[in-house]
Amino acid sequence: MQMLSMKSLSGLVAVALMASPLTALAVDRYGILLLDRTGSMQVNRVTGHTRCYDSIVQAHDRVNAFYDTNRGTHLSIWQFDGASVTAYPGGFIPKVNRQQAHAIVDAIGPNNCNGGSTNLADAMCSAGKHLQDLNVGRAYLHVATDGYENSSIGPCAGPSGDPDVPGSWQYKVVEAMDVNFNVVVNTDYFVSSTPLELNATAPANSDVTFSIWASEQRPLPGPVSLATCTDTVQCEGRLFRLLASLSGGNYYIMQDGNSQFPCAGSQCPAPEPKW
Repeated sequence: MQMLSMKSLSGLVAVALMASPLTALAVDRYGILLLDRTGSMQVNRVTGHTRCYDSIVQAHDRVNAFYDTNRGTHLSIWQFDGASVTAYPGGFIPKVNRQQAHAIVDAIGPNNCNGGSTNLADAMCSAGKHLQDLNVGRAYLHVATDGYENSSIGPCAGPSGDPDVPGSWQYKVVEAMDVNFNVVVNTDYFVSSTPLELNATAPANSDVTFSIWASEQRPLPGPVSLATCTDTVQCEGRLFRLLASLSGGNYYIMQDGNSQFPCAGSQCPAPEPKW
């Protein structure tokens, strides 16, 4: 039997590594796109369309961003309408079948926002738990909503309040998402308020550690400017900004008078600053 020298073996190994893709290193990344189909999404925007319509246009860009920018591999489309939280048939759609994800977004439709109430807390916590239960490492939750939670009945239900106030639904959502923040949370927040109005109560300089993290000795990343929010929109805005800051996600304020939204790819404005 002919023996190969160490030099020959080294050459064969090098050729093999160059010739075959390192498929073993591929990482599956799962995500959920969660769409608000409640009645308040029928409010008209400066684009001449409703929030409902524009959220569907934006959702198509978010599908592509998940597969391309986030290098996602499997995406599921969900909606909530006050009465229920629904995961669309097909489960998690692999990247190779992304057109199926686009087809589901089209099937949801730009005008089907008829829910009479808003079960946002139930929807966010259900989607977050579903992703965590997959136990696949980093996952992505992208939420498109105009907020005004008022009808949740699950573990995350509660009155509106600052995300730092125990008992508020915002506090419960942050707690539910916190499993080492393997779930990256992105939000498209459709509102009439401007970014300045949403941030109006934040003091100029204060370092705050949210009580949620105090027992775990896990402060927020970097200096944080906060004050107790005074209304529903401000408290929800704080929630979405906090989730983006803690998880490494993005938060977009899609103000009704801002014609830059919906947008696509590199044409999209920068997300709101993190804390």
